[in-house]
Amino acid sequence: MRSYVLKYVIFVIFGICLGILIPLVFVFLDLKELGLPLDFNNAHEVARSQLIYPFSFIVFPFIFGVTSFLFGVLQNEKDRSKKYGEYVTAVLNGITDPVLVYSQSGKIIDSNSGFKNLFAHEHIKNINEIQAGLLETLEEKNLIEELCLDVGEEGQRCFTIKRSPLLHGDSRYVLAFTDITHIKQQQTIIEEQKAKLHDAARLSALGEMASGFAHEINNPLMIISGQVTMMERLLKKETFDSQKFLEKIGIVFKTIDRVSRIIQALRNLARTTDSLNLENYTIAEVVEDISSLSKMKISGRDIDLSFNLGGLDSKVITCDLIQLGQVFVNLINNAVDAIEELPGSWIRFEVQEVKHYFIFSVTDSGTGVPEQIAKKVFEPMFTTKPIGKGTGLGLSLSRSIIEKHNGRLELDLKSKNTRFFVVLPKYVSGNLSK
Repeated sequence: MRSYVLKYVIFVIFGICLGILIPLVFVFLDLKELGLPLDFNNAHEVARSQLIYPFSFIVFPFIFGVTSFLFGVLQNEKDRSKKYGEYVTAVLNGITDPVLVYSQSGKIIDSNSGFKNLFAHEHIKNINEIQAGLLETLEEKNLIEELCLDVGEEGQRCFTIKRSPLLHGDSRYVLAFTDITHIKQQQTIIEEQKAKLHDAARLSALGEMASGFAHEINNPLMIISGQVTMMERLLKKETFDSQKFLEKIGIVFKTIDRVSRIIQALRNLARTTDSLNLENYTIAEVVEDISSLSKMKISGRDIDLSFNLGGLDSKVITCDLIQLGQVFVNLINNAVDAIEELPGSWIRFEVQEVKHYFIFSVTDSGTGVPEQIAKKVFEPMFTTKPIGKGTGLGLSLSRSIIEKHNGRLELDLKSKNTRFFVVLPKYVSGNLSK
């Protein structure tokens, strides 16, 4: 600040001196013209004899002093502008992400070192050379959330691009790139890890059903064995009763079909699938596999499990049957683990229809989930089960699957018993079913 004041004082003194010097020059010229000696007394007499000189000695120093002051102000502002420009350039070049200024026509006016380094192998003069149609896209919206570009040896890099006017009402725009390549890579890794964790949770559920599976398969096999023995006896009789024989065969085939459904349900639970395979199914088809698998889980436990479809058996829903089955099996498995030690335990699986949605609920005889736990139940890796029994992944992955179906998985905090419900839109062939 002191240097600026000193500079202004110097400019003003210089202007005043110049303003005094000019009238003096004219006085000395008059003395020379009159042939008088060049001394102070003669100069004083000449200056007094003409009114213009006293006036000049006042006006000229004032004019030149003010002019010099204004010149100093302009020079100072010029220096400050230059330094500010250097400061802005240094700041922009310190930003590793690309930043550029372009005109309304798309011509690149200026850019920072981040942009020049990114496209060092190219001579880009218009933003449409970055990607075809980029100018037109920016005219429609000021933010592009993801734009992936091939940038030579570095391969593909992804950016979020934001446009803003350089100045209010200006036709020039600032284009700021934010590199999200690392974030995209991390998201890919996270999705891969989630898929692996999903598989782990599914296999954990299968492991918990192992003893129940043996029981569920053993019963039908005993039925088949008994029916085959009876068929053998019928064949040994002197009078062959074909009607009874056919009845036994029917029972055998029916039992084989039951075993087949149990095995298919297990295969569906174990199947790995990332993307949704949406098809139309009846509510009865959705519940069929769940029923078989759930009976394995409660095998040997004193738990009453019931399914109430509310007369909606033939109603159609568009879903991924396998992934949706995994969600419902997980909810029922959690219910079994929570209430298996309670007397008079029960689980109710119910379906309701509300306008364009189906509401599936799993309610058990438990007294609800404590508030502190309720806040965390959908968080990955959170579990209240003993070590080695729960992965803490089931509910978070189940919610992810339901959200892919544009639905919701929630814990009913108002229910006096523990109740989870799933709300799913009933889309059929791309339209809401009536």
